[in-house]
This record gives sequence, C-alpha cells and structure tokens, in this order.
Amino acid sequence: MTPTEYAEALQAFFAPFENSYNAGRMSKYMLNKFEFFGIPSPLRKQITGQFTKLNGIPVHDQLDETVKLIWQMPQRELHYAIMEIASRKVYLADDERIHLFEWMIANQSWWDTVDYIASNLVGPWLFRYRHMTGEVTSHFYAVRQFVAAADCFTFPVEIQKEYRPGFTIQVY
Repeated sequence: MTPTEYAEALQAFFAPFENSYNAGRMSKYMLNKFEFFGIPSPLRKQITGQFTKLNGIPVHDQLDETVKLIWQMPQRELHYAIMEIASRKVYLADDERIHLFEWMIANQSWWDTVDYIASNLVGPWLFRYRHMTGEVTSHFYAVRQFVAAADCFTFPVEIQKEYRPGFTIQVY
C-alpha cells in the first residue's frame, strides 16, 4: 500500500464512526484549532487497532511520507492514530527518524500532540540514541523549536522512571 493509499484508507476507516455532536464539543475544547470526527479516545484506540490488523503498518521507508500525509488531514483523531502507529519500536530504530518527529512538532502541533510526541516518540528515540541528545537539543534551540527542545528535556524524567533509575543526562 502506498503512503497515499494508507492515509486515505485510514481516513475512510474512521469516517463511519463520526459523531458530529462530539466533534463540535472536541473542537471547542481545543479552541476550534482542529476538526474532529468526534470519536472518544478509547474507541479511537480500538479503531486504530482494528485498522492496523486489517491493513498493517506503513512500510519502514514510507513512514515519513505516510505520517506527513495524515498529519495534513483535518481530523485530529487521524493525527493521534498515526502517532500511535509511529511509536512502534520498529520505527524508532532509524537514527534519522528524529527529523520526522521535529517536523510533527513544528506542524499542526499543540499540547495534545506534543505530550504524546515527547513521551512516546522523542523520548524513546533519544534513549536509544543517547549520544545525540546534546546535538538534537542544540539544534531544536537553534531553529527556535522550543517545544521540541522542551520535549528533549522531558524525556530524561520519563526514561529515568521507566527504564533506568540511575541514568542521568547532563544539560549544559
């Protein structure tokens, strides 16, 4: 399945679950910055799981394009779904994947997605590529991606709790 086919299939899979009443309330809660299908989180997670069972996950070398296509779609639940799909360990094994995460933060991101990106994408990626932490955070600051830089500093706390209680990172 091509990235375009995958993105369109995901959108089509979610569409029958649209709830206009919930969509209006969800959009209002997010200060009308985003459109929604109106699908509550537990149901959205189930739908995402059903979709990946039927359609699989994007081919490794097509993830970036697939994410970017879905990220440009208006419904926020699609953004949540592709974040969950992109957080699979197979994708974190790519040492260039941080560029995608930075792009996600810089485009259509707000507190609802930044928190997930920090904890489930940037954090685990930086844990895997600890030697790049200084370079990545310096880059984020240089290009004024302060939210992305904050994500980098959020990750040590999360990682320390979950993976290695004695692990610390020096920030200069």
